[in-house]
Amino acid sequence: MVFLGIFAAAALTHLASLYFGNNPLRVLTKVCLLPPLLGLYLAGAEQPQAAAALGILLGWLGDILLLWIRRRLFFVLGLASFLLGHLAYISVFLSRVPALNLPVLALSGTTALIAAILGLGLIRPDRPLFIPAALYAIVLEAMSLCALQLALYRRDPPSLGILAGSLCFLLSDFLLAWHTFRTSSRIHYFMVMLSYIMAQFLIVRGLSS
Repeated sequence: MVFLGIFAAAALTHLASLYFGNNPLRVLTKVCLLPPLLGLYLAGAEQPQAAAALGILLGWLGDILLLWIRRRLFFVLGLASFLLGHLAYISVFLSRVPALNLPVLALSGTTALIAAILGLGLIRPDRPLFIPAALYAIVLEAMSLCALQLALYRRDPPSLGILAGSLCFLLSDFLLAWHTFRTSSRIHYFMVMLSYIMAQFLIVRGLSS
């Protein structure tokens, strides 16, 4: 409950700082979002997995790097950090699924590939960033597909929460890409962070249950 309270306070303060345009508070609270979630996971999980903790830590590193999102180097490093974090989450999800639902995997995988192609076509990332963005999109959608497999196998509230969190991640990163490459506004970035906060919370909460 202590870690949950700290996270809630940091998240609400961060969202308020975005809404009211307080940049110093925005930076401070963004750095404070993931550490309490790591504490929540370690305190709540019966048998904490190193890969899950690593996924949270890589998300935290990505949050820090993307504070300088307009600088190409930091954008690529932040993208790489989140990509590795998604790979860590994938390994955790698959460790909890002894057998894949192959028909669902084929259908959802085809749908995800089409969605990635359409999304990249809409966003049209800068040419030097197209390959990193495409690779990240594939790994992000793979993470969500693995969350779907977990939810289908376990059919319990924590796994459904993880699936919901993965979908929030898809929404957040699509909005972030649009914010970065097409147009930006304070309210737009507010929605990016709202969906991102929900994504990380639902995934970590599901893993710790």
